[in-house]
Amino acid sequence: RVIVIPNGIDASKFSYNENVRIEMRKKLGLEDKFILGNVARFMPQKNHKFLIEVFERLAQVQENAILLLVGQGELMNEIKALVHEKGLDSKVIFLGQRNDVDKLYQAMDVFVLTSFHEGFPVTGVEVQSCGLPFILSDTITKEIKLTDCISFLSLNDSTDKWANAILQYRSVKRQDCSEIIEKKGYSQQFAANKLKEFYFECVKK
Repeated sequence: RVIVIPNGIDASKFSYNENVRIEMRKKLGLEDKFILGNVARFMPQKNHKFLIEVFERLAQVQENAILLLVGQGELMNEIKALVHEKGLDSKVIFLGQRNDVDKLYQAMDVFVLTSFHEGFPVTGVEVQSCGLPFILSDTITKEIKLTDCISFLSLNDSTDKWANAILQYRSVKRQDCSEIIEKKGYSQQFAANKLKEFYFECVKK
């Protein structure tokens, strides 16, 4: 017998808030920018190199594009060197480790995840909760698709195809999807209730 208990999030914390979006974009000095985001450790599986290549192509056709990279890791300096080599220093912002990722999601326009592989990325649940368009590699489990604002692309696809997919979301109106996430069982409360039920069943036995 198998019982699956989702790794629930506080969906209300990641619900979309237009006021927070405006505040964060102003705080970052990016009010008039088209902001891509990525939250991941700088390690081989996260495939930042391909992300930079996609962004390089995107920046060629979307002049006001900015890429926010959140996280730390062993390959950070290597990726910084790549960004410098491509002349993208003014367009790629390394934010390091942050404790306000929920607010950074609000500021972004599209979230991009180019990982070679993942388990079940909880980041993807958070991103969808705040209605942030989400483009990710098809090597990642399809179970992460909880809303309609998500697209899978192959890492074998060209950077042109990735850039065009991202650009399709330029004029998308953000909507709060936290209730959808809760109804699909990815809230902390749902996970807690499932765990409680399991414990009670064990006690009865």
